[in-house]
Amino acid sequence: MTKKVLFVSPYSLLDSTNGAAISMRMLLATLSSHGFECRALTGTFSPAPEAFGCAVDVSQQLARHNITRGRTSNVEGFRVLSFDLNGVKVQTFTLDEQMASQLALQELALAAILPVIIGKTKPDLLLASMRVQPMDRIAHVGERFGVPVAAYLATAKPLDDPAPLKRVRHVFAPSLFLAKYYSEKYGIDCQPLRPIVPIPSAIEPRQRGGFVTMVNPSPEKGATVFTALAKRAIDILPDARFLIVEGRWTKARLQQNGIDVDLPNVTFEANTVDLTRIYQMTSVLLHPSYWEEGFGRTIVEAQGFGVPVLASRRGGAAEALNGAGFMFDLPERLTRDFKASPSDQELQPWLEQLTTLLTNTETYAAASRAARHAAQKSFETNTARAVSLIGSITR
Repeated sequence: MTKKVLFVSPYSLLDSTNGAAISMRMLLATLSSHGFECRALTGTFSPAPEAFGCAVDVSQQLARHNITRGRTSNVEGFRVLSFDLNGVKVQTFTLDEQMASQLALQELALAAILPVIIGKTKPDLLLASMRVQPMDRIAHVGERFGVPVAAYLATAKPLDDPAPLKRVRHVFAPSLFLAKYYSEKYGIDCQPLRPIVPIPSAIEPRQRGGFVTMVNPSPEKGATVFTALAKRAIDILPDARFLIVEGRWTKARLQQNGIDVDLPNVTFEANTVDLTRIYQMTSVLLHPSYWEEGFGRTIVEAQGFGVPVLASRRGGAAEALNGAGFMFDLPERLTRDFKASPSDQELQPWLEQLTTLLTNTETYAAASRAARHAAQKSFETNTARAVSLIGSITR
């Protein structure tokens, strides 16, 4: 009998700036390719840096994913767009512009539509990714229809009340680090469900003359380490070229917040759904996150292309590196003030390792091989784990 999984979230599944959305797309596509029937019911909210977030342009996002046709229907008074995405049947409800920019209203709309969708599709599991408090409504709907609910927690956020998580059947997080955070801090039985990151079947040998790249920069992700390294490199590594791939934070937004990225050796690329071209012209990836990220998807993506990674020892980064790459401790002050810049002394270990990679052919080749091997192992292990784990709870 085919096992049915329904993913629900007020966040857009098509958002290319949201790492959790990217991971959910890949998880659902993987389960679908392994015989599960996967569906998704989502809103259009994007966790943008503005205080109230924003709604993605659905038509624009469909075009970016090369989805040319969708079907529109009305469910409980809401306009719902249905389309197929990598073997997954997706339904996205849309609100008017003023309502769509408010996450709470998207959460209410999701709870209103969900009973109708469950009645029609009869899933064996509800997998929900959303804020914790509204999770209570999803748990209530699951109980009403006798469908177990699994919550996916993508980030480490303080909880005023963890009670809704104790009402759902399962709780997952993208790393053992994050699972332990919720277990030790709130007594939640949380299991790791690490992101599935496919790697290219064949790659060109990595070269040392490509970019030193940072993807989706923001203050909390360590943008000031990137800019500090680029500034020092002007004199110390004059041939080094640095690249920022914009996400929720663009060049203009970084500058508006006092982060100087207008440097002669720094190039910018707009956000893109497929980072293949970016990784192909990257020699080293920087992942200097100041906050405790749940995982670090771009680490694995880059390593899949044989790109060595320099990362901070924060959150789930070590699990993403999977034994490859290079990790560095951060001074505590940078973990409290995301817009502060590292001193020359604090930056020195990063600069020394970057210099070695960009100037020593043998060291670079060994780091590249280790990166590729680590990514391959992550893909195999995390795929098997996801299929086994979801399979075991939908019996």
